[in-house]
Amino acid sequence: MLPPLIARFKERHPLIRVVIRDSVVERINMMVRDESVDFGIGADLEPEAGLTDVPLFEDEMRAVVPATHPLRHEREVSLERLAGEPLILMDMSSSVRRLTDRAFDLGHLAAPAYEVTYMSTALGLVRAGLGIAILPSTAIELRLDPAIPSLRIAEPRLRRSITLVLKTGRSLPPAAEAFRELLAVTPPAATPA
Repeated sequence: MLPPLIARFKERHPLIRVVIRDSVVERINMMVRDESVDFGIGADLEPEAGLTDVPLFEDEMRAVVPATHPLRHEREVSLERLAGEPLILMDMSSSVRRLTDRAFDLGHLAAPAYEVTYMSTALGLVRAGLGIAILPSTAIELRLDPAIPSLRIAEPRLRRSITLVLKTGRSLPPAAEAFRELLAVTPPAATPA
């Protein structure tokens, strides 16, 4: 969701430079706390003293299946059914993986066939027919390749909270505040069906 939002911000404020520091979830709070960034955006961040979390939206995980897979025409799939498939999961440091592992701990077994760092790698493996990936509905990669079906995961729904992290008591610079305001009123893009 960020690239189109940044483009809109740059149209409104062409002289403001936007710097993105892409990082794993464990480092987001640290960067906000030490003020190496104005604010952070992350999923399922642990609350910390001295930081304020502002909920933005919820993201739902989807099962991304190969175009030739028998499930390709379904609208949703159960965790139990997924447990019997070769799964392509994000690596252990990602919020997507932690959410997936928690869900499968509810009585299902998830032994991944592949563990990847990048969503684009997961989609490449799905395209090659090597398994089913579990990815967030807001992943731009899903919208870029509508030929790959993504299915809603039946109960329990796998959702993660996307939050804005601010340093408590710190005022944002005007440019960062303008971006934060735009972010707060922009809903995430629609999920492919």
